[in-house]
Amino acid sequence: MQFARTSPESVGISSSAILDFLRRAREACVEMHGLMILRHGKVCFEGWWKPYAPQYKHSMFSFSKTLTATAIGFAEQEGILTLEERLVDIFPDLCPEDPSENLQKADIYSLLTMSCGHETEISREEDASPDWIAAFLRHEFKYAPGTMFQYNTPGTNMLAAILQRKTGQTVSEYLETRLFLPLGIEGARCLKLADGVERGGSGFFLSTEDMARLAQFYLQKGVWEGRRLLRESWFDRASACQIATVNPVFSNHDSNWRCGYGFQMWRCIPEGVYRMDGAYGQFGVVFPAKDAVVAINSASVYPDDLLNILWDTLLPAMRDEPLPEDAQAAAACRRAQQSLALPQPWGVRCRAGESAFGSRTYRAQPGTPGLAGLIGGMGLHPLPVAPLQALTLAFGETEALLTAVEAGEKKTLRVGLCGEPLLTALDGRPYAAAGAWRGADVFEIAARCPEFVSGSTLRFHFRKDGSALAVTPALPTEGETTFFLPLAEDPRA
Repeated sequence: MQFARTSPESVGISSSAILDFLRRAREACVEMHGLMILRHGKVCFEGWWKPYAPQYKHSMFSFSKTLTATAIGFAEQEGILTLEERLVDIFPDLCPEDPSENLQKADIYSLLTMSCGHETEISREEDASPDWIAAFLRHEFKYAPGTMFQYNTPGTNMLAAILQRKTGQTVSEYLETRLFLPLGIEGARCLKLADGVERGGSGFFLSTEDMARLAQFYLQKGVWEGRRLLRESWFDRASACQIATVNPVFSNHDSNWRCGYGFQMWRCIPEGVYRMDGAYGQFGVVFPAKDAVVAINSASVYPDDLLNILWDTLLPAMRDEPLPEDAQAAAACRRAQQSLALPQPWGVRCRAGESAFGSRTYRAQPGTPGLAGLIGGMGLHPLPVAPLQALTLAFGETEALLTAVEAGEKKTLRVGLCGEPLLTALDGRPYAAAGAWRGADVFEIAARCPEFVSGSTLRFHFRKDGSALAVTPALPTEGETTFFLPLAEDPRA
């Protein structure tokens, strides 16, 4: 099924309210990547901020959790499992010899509601181990299951492991015929843990429209194109407040994280509104009373701000009846839609710098990551990359070529020099990059993969004997890292 496209006013939303949302998000310094607004099952606004585009599968982070929970819903419907099944009965071979009383009580329901009893998550080292399930079961179950909410991504991964143990299929494989094909979601993929279980808690990649389809599926309580796929009672339970999120152990006290938790979804401040939620602002927001959904890809350290802007601008603008068409506001909305783009580096060309420092080859010192590691930006699960061996930056008339040598293989990134990013496919992923001179001996590149939540700025400080390379992530969650790249004696190195 293809979503119908229509004007905002025809579904009772003013174009001015959408413009207000876009303005407020920009003023709050939220880096928007993709936005779809649906009402009565029709798309009334959609937009992507270049270099992000509708065809790209964006990292979902914890939005993934709702997909995993939905798979559990289907498995329950088919009698494959019950929510009361205990972990000690599902994984008897991996449990401690003398399981604690609380571990013995932990069940699928407590995993769904983030209340299995852990006070902390297992360590990163344990999470990366093939024996992570045993580590999860050994971790102290301090609280009685079902009594204390604590965010627990490995707990969602346990749901994926339960499904795989019960069915022999990953979450993606299990959902393919039950959810993805009926909803028209193509090419969804998920990262895996060391033992082959999918990272159901954080590893999915979906397009913005895929997100909107899942949110619409929840709004319609399991019915798609007139056919019931998943029973209605699942959605009543999944979207309800199953457990309070204000307690002594959960540390996120932002306003929209205080409203309670369902089955791998959050309740929101407005009455009856709930959301699928991934780090840095990957949202699928469901407005049951308004028959509306909003799907957002973004990059923000303060995603609570974006949600509150949504409540302040779009929610009050959803009227029960169609509105008169507003030609002026609609035209402004179209102009805004057509001009959506992230800021790109632009500056006066420095021919002397390009001549002096271009086409030189620099050697990488030990510990310098490869090209994808330098430009990949923020990610919960860093890409495996070979260390950098050498780097060359060559300047042309409208673009520069940044060529890296990793494990004897050359990889080249195109860099736009006219204020527009150029796209390059590297290792099967798209990358966009633009560059500008920031001084007679300083050249800056802003690069990112449009499948990831952010990117990096690479700033070359050229010297006679080499270049200092300062790498700064686009999201201010980590500090700047500087590498020194000595000039190669052999220009062919």
